[in-house]
Amino acid sequence: MHIKKTLILTYRQIQRLIDMPSVLEVIENAFMLYGKNLVQMPAKIYLHLDKYEGDFRAMPAYIEGMEVCGLKWVNVHPILKGLITKKDIYATLGEVLIGKKKGRKTSKEITIFDSTGLAIQDVAVANLGYKRAIKNRIGNWVRIFK
Repeated sequence: MHIKKTLILTYRQIQRLIDMPSVLEVIENAFMLYGKNLVQMPAKIYLHLDKYEGDFRAMPAYIEGMEVCGLKWVNVHPILKGLITKKDIYATLGEVLIGKKKGRKTSKEITIFDSTGLAIQDVAVANLGYKRAIKNRIGNWVRIFK
């Protein structure tokens, strides 16, 4: 029977494996493949947690040209952390863009932007780190299934 394992990398190991020029190159390549219809990135799947004013989001992606697939899991619970309340949110970016609400009126108002990337970015960069970890024998293999 084949034993399944997963590779565990620490934050420091990832820092050693991945550099910004390589990240930019691999993301640019992923978007180029996306433009050639060689990427599958279906709509996000939401698991709404209204009780906690948040949700979990599953974002699968397959990059055919890189022969890699992955799943990005994100949880969104800004109000639980006490960083903001519903009263603090004047508008969403969408409301401002369609003219439903006006944008900032003074320099004292702030804009909070979550620049979380697309799943293809995360999957492409994770693949870069994985390949380099294998090549350099970095990380620890952990058995997850018999």
